[in-house]
Amino acid sequence: ATIALLEKSLGSNILFSHLEKEERAKLFDFMQPMSFEPGKDVIVQGDGNASDLFVVHSGELDVFKDYNDGAGPKKVFHYVR
Repeated sequence: ATIALLEKSLGSNILFSHLEKEERAKLFDFMQPMSFEPGKDVIVQGDGNASDLFVVHSGELDVFKDYNDGAGPKKVFHYVR
């Protein structure tokens, strides 16, 4: 069921659309579901270990960017799925 969900969500995405369905299925096999509590950071700007790709199946995310202007992070996007 997870691969079918990923295929539906990502099959036409520019990052994956050039791959054959079987190739995408192999890649999707390496993906794993994760859940985050409200208010929990998913990715933090400047984190050297932030090498994961996250696919949002459902929920809401706020995106903040620190412009290093002394004002702190500013909300730049609100994502709802």
